[in-house]
Amino acid sequence: MTDYSGLRLGNYQLERLLGQGGFADVYLGTHVYLKTQVAIKVLQTRLTGEDVDAFLNEARTIASLVHPHIVRVLDSGIENSLPFLVMDYAPHGTLRRLFPRGVAQPPAKLVPYIKQVASALQYAHERNLVHRDIKPENMLIGREGEVLLSDFGIATAARSSRSQEVAETAGTVIYMAPEQLRGKPRAASDQYALAIVIYEWLSGSPPFQGTFSEVASQHLFADLPSLRQKVPSLSPALEAVVRHALAKDPHQRFATIAEFAHAFESACILPSPHPLSPIPASSQDIYMTVPMPSQASIPTMINTPSQPPQESSASAAQLSSTVTPPSAASPIATSVQTRQAVSRRGLLFGLVGGLVIVAVGALGGYELTQSHGGTPAPGITATSGAHSPTPTQKPTTAPTSSPVPVGTTLLTYRGHRNYVYSVTWSPDGQNIASASNDHSVQIWNATSGALAFSYAHNGAANSVAWSPDGALIASSGEDNVVRVVNANNGNSIIVYQGHTASVYEVKFSPDSTRISSVSADKTVRIWDAQTGNTVLIYSGHTARVWTAVWSLDGRFIVSGSDDKTVQVWDVSTGATLLTYSGHTASVRTVAWSPDGRYIASGGDDRTVQVWDAQSGKTLYTFRGHSDRVWAVNWSPIYTRLVSGSKDATAQVWDALSGNHLYIYRGHNDTVFDAAWSPGSGTRIVSGGSDSTVQIWEAV
Repeated sequence: MTDYSGLRLGNYQLERLLGQGGFADVYLGTHVYLKTQVAIKVLQTRLTGEDVDAFLNEARTIASLVHPHIVRVLDSGIENSLPFLVMDYAPHGTLRRLFPRGVAQPPAKLVPYIKQVASALQYAHERNLVHRDIKPENMLIGREGEVLLSDFGIATAARSSRSQEVAETAGTVIYMAPEQLRGKPRAASDQYALAIVIYEWLSGSPPFQGTFSEVASQHLFADLPSLRQKVPSLSPALEAVVRHALAKDPHQRFATIAEFAHAFESACILPSPHPLSPIPASSQDIYMTVPMPSQASIPTMINTPSQPPQESSASAAQLSSTVTPPSAASPIATSVQTRQAVSRRGLLFGLVGGLVIVAVGALGGYELTQSHGGTPAPGITATSGAHSPTPTQKPTTAPTSSPVPVGTTLLTYRGHRNYVYSVTWSPDGQNIASASNDHSVQIWNATSGALAFSYAHNGAANSVAWSPDGALIASSGEDNVVRVVNANNGNSIIVYQGHTASVYEVKFSPDSTRISSVSADKTVRIWDAQTGNTVLIYSGHTARVWTAVWSLDGRFIVSGSDDKTVQVWDVSTGATLLTYSGHTASVRTVAWSPDGRYIASGGDDRTVQVWDAQSGKTLYTFRGHSDRVWAVNWSPIYTRLVSGSKDATAQVWDALSGNHLYIYRGHNDTVFDAAWSPGSGTRIVSGGSDSTVQIWEAV
């Protein structure tokens, strides 16, 4: 290579070489009159003819980027056909020096750097500019320790000016997204590259290594090596966030680079050892009421619309088949029973009287479809009216191969003969368990709809839960009991009979050893999943308790009731820690964010309210539904929520701001439950009063 040290370019003297790249060399320069130090990037090519105009246009575009985390371009020029850019000098090197190869970094240490880089990229993407060359060497450390992203468009200018040998890109192919390798870079390509950088920092090495062609092939076709196999201490949530950003299909990644950065930060923040302080014993019966603030306080993230996918014949095709799942258990007796207590939903629908019990052997079928079940959402009204809707219909790819839009119904299961009240995924995402007013709990394959087995309650089955370790299934019902069965074959393990009235919801603790159950008897009970021994009875509510969910660390529970309150309490002592009183009617559903920081609650006042789990401060109120809200669940990657309502819709919305993203209209009546698939949460399963369970594209 030629060393241009000592050469004068325009008003700048090149002092010494600072670094070399695949397309340009960087020199420390001095303005010959002002005596200020600058960095001068000299492209490794000489320009003539049309190339000159192309370079100058590129330089003007780069110079227009004014952001605290983007290196400023101060000047540009061409001397004797030699193109150069003059930039701010960052004296402390690059993040490659700070985070060297071979050294795994703790996640929390990376957060401020990721946020700064993502902020710069979000700014550029909103101006329709793609960086194309994200790597640690292009992340400089400024005078105050801030991150400065450099080299916007430099590689593009160099490539456009001369023939490019494959070997010259070998240094950056490590970070190239599949679509960029195919010559179609986009904003999501920068997200992919940043995720590769993060993977490298977390594990000490990039996921794909080898020659140019070997690495390129792995980006295009190979499965991502597990981060947690390399670093077992990393959380599953953190790996899920990185994996989501590294989806082969750009439409399956986060909607924006800002959303990715927020999800990464959330996954790095573990609940503090003592996130809540017990109320003094003398005041435990005095509820801590928190008034609703007049203004929402979560900042709205900017969403850049994704590029729509190309229409494929597969996504337009209509596939349908109906079969009868084989009987997997002894038939439920066919009869009409008169019950003292009707189903929890039946009560609200006026279903007083007899319930027809259906034989399991005659259960219906399922159908595979690829029809559109939803429509774009019109927006929301925040508590303060400050949130404006930012619709982002983000196309995704189905589990097969062809891109399909958000809301595409992938499978409709028709095995039940009455309302479906509850649905849950197996931890590995392969199977679904559903509970119904037809008295049955059915376990079936999430891809084919084939029934594995089913079992019965002596009344409507209100709720079903799969243990996090995948070994057990628990279900509750109008027969006042909770049944625990083997998740592989449905063999009964225990029947818990501690409640004196209908049991509305059941959940496993994060370690799978305990079960919480809530009831019309106004209690929440904690008990051993293997023995059925009652560990604690919580009696803080004054009316029926509809819902209760464990915190991520298993130390706290949040519960909602007909008494219009949501209560957070200590599992070990039963002490009430906080009472949230923002709702004006019964609370039917609660969800704790995976990072433990926020709680979402919904109910008969037609709202979902998101609030701080420690202070009880309301962040915003989602008003997208026109009738009571039956379900709300957080996505595994923290950034989205799904809610189900009596208005026959399931709605997906941004958990950071409350902005509407999508309305799913696949059901023709009440949606009682909706749950995200495990891992990156690309699918949602929902069940309703139309007797169907539907699996659909979520992001």
